[in-house]
Parts: sequence; C-alpha cells; structure tokens
Amino acid sequence: MLQWMQWCQQSFNLVYVQERLVCIGDGIKVPKEAKRQPGLKWMHHSSQNNNKPNRFIGHHFGCIAFVAFCENQYRAILQAAQLHEGVDAIRQLNANENNALYEKESVVIRMLSLIVIVAMHRAQPMYACLDAYFATSPAFLYAASYLMDDGKPWVHLITKAKSSYVAYIIDGQKKKRHSSCFPCLSIKTGLKLRHIRCTQSVLCIFIGKTFIGEH
Repeated sequence: MLQWMQWCQQSFNLVYVQERLVCIGDGIKVPKEAKRQPGLKWMHHSSQNNNKPNRFIGHHFGCIAFVAFCENQYRAILQAAQLHEGVDAIRQLNANENNALYEKESVVIRMLSLIVIVAMHRAQPMYACLDAYFATSPAFLYAASYLMDDGKPWVHLITKAKSSYVAYIIDGQKKKRHSSCFPCLSIKTGLKLRHIRCTQSVLCIFIGKTFIGEH
C-alpha cells in the first residue's frame, strides 16, 4: 500500500491545503452471491442511485482517496480499502488478536483509524473530508487524539453538518448532578457554540466542482 501511495505522489499533482494533503473517504457496500465467505453480513442499503436491493448479503468496505489535479479537473485517486463490517468474524480466525477490543469499534471509528494510520505512516498531516454520517463526537475525538510533535493533530476532520449542530468548548471543569433516579447523570459544561453563528464563507473545491461553502 505504501509503495502505491509513493507512486501516486510521484505521478500525480496531489492537492495540498496549508501543507496538509487532502483526503476523501466513504463506505461502499458490495453484494455477494456466495454465503460462506468470511465477513459476510446482512446489510441495508437505501440509496436511490443504483440497482442494489434494500437488504442483501455482502461486504462493507471503507475507502479513502487522495485528491489530484489532472487534465484540468480534480479527481479522486483511490489509495486504500478496508473491510469495516463483518471484520470481527475474520479477526476471530486469528486467535492471537484481542477480538474484544475490535468489537467495540464502529464503522465511523474504523474509517478514522484507517486515515490516521495512513497519515502517520506517510508522516504527512491531512485534511479528511467525509460526509455527514461521520459528523459524530467519537470521530472528532479520535482524530484529535493523535497528535504530532508540535501538538497539532495528524488529521483534521471536515464533514457536512446540519445548521442545528452545536459544539462545546471544554472549560476543564466536571460537574455532576446527583438525583435519586439518576445518580450518575452529568451536566455538559463549557460555552455552547451554534454552528450557524460561527460560519465563514470559504472557497471549497470538490471532485469536478468548485463552489462557495461555509466552515
């Protein structure tokens, strides 16, 4: 995989923003006719863009690609694909691995893990552009937990989000509200930020399209 990435870096004009490589990622569900392959799972697919049935047996892969400028267009150059659903069944074939740890990983975390591993192995910080499915607190916390020597994260996560999304600034205090019914119920502390109030107009470049967006 690393040799393929090195060849792509030498052969294509990859897109960098503020010295960070632009990476995009998404999941793909592949139907399978065979029912005895490792890692097969029943999956639900609700997209209107293809001929897949609503429920089928198959594999769910997480794929990442680098953005390259080629022939006057921005194109996605596939870099890696990893099995994200059904992977526990395959890992159980290897008794040397700690399966209890992997079973707790979600599809969102596995996608972020793949991107962080690629960034760290290449020693190249990245901007990871994912869809709204990955706009979750575990995803942002995972990306922020792997830091470079200067204290900056290896991967900055960029996702689409609704205008009703909010964020919290950590104030370093932990307050808990105790009651007879919910003794461990905690209160979120810190300044609450509305997404709609802290947006700025920016020029966003996506594959084949350029438009004005917000961040």
